[in-house]
Amino acid sequence: MPYHIVKYWCLLLLILPVHVSAQEQKIPLSATISIADAEKSGDTFYVRFSVNSRGSIYLLDSGLNRLVKINQQGAILKEIGGFGWGDVQFDQATDIWARNALNVFVVDHNNHRIQHFDRNLNFIASINNDSALPDHLQFAFPIAMVFSRFGELFLIEGENKRVLHLDAQFKPLRSFGSFDWGEGALQEPAAIGLSAQQEVFVYDMGQNAIIIFDYFGNFDRIIPIKKRSESTRMLIMNKHIYLADSTGMALDIYNNDGSEDTRYSFAHHLTKGMRIRDFFITDQLFYVLAGEPATIYVFKPMPSGEK
Repeated sequence: MPYHIVKYWCLLLLILPVHVSAQEQKIPLSATISIADAEKSGDTFYVRFSVNSRGSIYLLDSGLNRLVKINQQGAILKEIGGFGWGDVQFDQATDIWARNALNVFVVDHNNHRIQHFDRNLNFIASINNDSALPDHLQFAFPIAMVFSRFGELFLIEGENKRVLHLDAQFKPLRSFGSFDWGEGALQEPAAIGLSAQQEVFVYDMGQNAIIIFDYFGNFDRIIPIKKRSESTRMLIMNKHIYLADSTGMALDIYNNDGSEDTRYSFAHHLTKGMRIRDFFITDQLFYVLAGEPATIYVFKPMPSGEK
């Protein structure tokens, strides 16, 4: 081949960007948890779950507007709820938090509140909007939530597409990310998480990006997501960001700088047509909710690099 052609191709290789895809890994399955009443009714549809430090699992059933507590064998320990607007009733619950061994919080979307229960699902209180507060401290149609290590609550507020920060007594402190927030303006916020440094990460489906704020709501940076995600769950652990990909059969893992780290595929465990509904990570286990009827797949040990 003539020298000038070889030189041309070498220069082209230097100029063109090279995209290195994340390495795909298949995680070995440790156990499956078949939920005892997953086929109880055609209306049953588990969409969200959380696992506390004792291993108890709490699931949201959007079809029957229930909150269900099960053990690691899938046996139902207690269920509460039903459609309505009274205490211990739900109208489209969209998120749940039960990481510690004491409390369970549920985002009750259409009732514009967060319901608070103890670990045995006894009702404690509702966190409601206070219409007497200034507009920027009010909320309606909450979507998702996360608690800081200080016990403070960060809530995605659906009506105004922003984040509301409440103190440990659930008093609103500030809101941020609204339409007038410049680069930090949110378009379609869907999931929220906190880093070990207590930075606030918001996955914005409208921008297909993660918008990052400091603890006090000051805009910091944007991480564009190269692959389209349809995830309404984002978890952050050990400097990694976890998002379900658009196929619903894998998780894409990103570093805090936005670079792709690893892709965990569950296709070998999920039959055709099954999709990941939700996932959860503890220090020891990796849980995935998928299938019809709903099943929780448990993976152990944690993927390499996440211990």
